[in-house]
Order: sequence, then structure tokens, then C-alpha cells
Amino acid sequence: MCHDWLVAQLDAMKQYAERNDLPALAQELHNARLVALVEIAGQHAEQKGAATEAPDSQGDAKE
Repeated sequence: MCHDWLVAQLDAMKQYAERNDLPALAQELHNARLVALVEIAGQHAEQKGAATEAPDSQGDAKE
């Protein structure tokens, strides 16, 4: 996955926040990681869906 680095950095920053007694920041980074994973998964689903759509008789993609 091309966004692996982003998820890894969010994890690393969360661990840093936890080790340095920054619980609110750690929670926000946890939430940011979840948002990133959802959005990345959505992009992959959109790309996969676009690749499998067949054109109709006029050459337009089906909706």
C-alpha cells in the first residue's frame, strides 16, 4: 500500500505521545490513524470500482 508510511508515522507519534505522558495527543493520533485507514480503504475501493466498470453502448461508464 502506498500510504503505509503515513500509518507508520502516526503509530510512531502515538507511541511517542504515550511515552511522554501526552494522553490527549496520543488519543488524537489514534483517531487520526483510524481516519487515515478508512480514507485509504475508500480510495482503494473507488479505484477498484472504477477499474471494473464497463462502458455502456455509448462509451460512457455505467453508474
